[in-house]
Amino acid sequence: MITLTGLALYIPLGGWQPLQLIPLAKLAAAAVCLLFGYLFVIRAMRVGEIGFVAPFRYTGLLWSLTLAFSTLGEVPDFTTLIGAAVIIGSGVYAFHRERVHSRKLIEQGV
Repeated sequence: MITLTGLALYIPLGGWQPLQLIPLAKLAAAAVCLLFGYLFVIRAMRVGEIGFVAPFRYTGLLWSLTLAFSTLGEVPDFTTLIGAAVIIGSGVYAFHRERVHSRKLIEQGV
């Protein structure tokens, strides 16, 4: 769908123009960082306890908001902040619930 949408918007948005060296290098560096980030997240999910690892995945949202503000000057609107709070809150609650559940299992000797 992304490819089809890109093709549909190709002419109306002015076509393709080659990137200069600096933006191309930044794009390549971002791609490499993204690749390693995903690989480490996948590795953590395979090796770590899911109840512990999953909440850390939500930090990507905080990084996105921080980087958008610091590099692009974007200020998130109220609904974005509420949505982020709901997502992060659910992750924190899941982490808390897993800790309580594992304590009960330990107390029961399971």
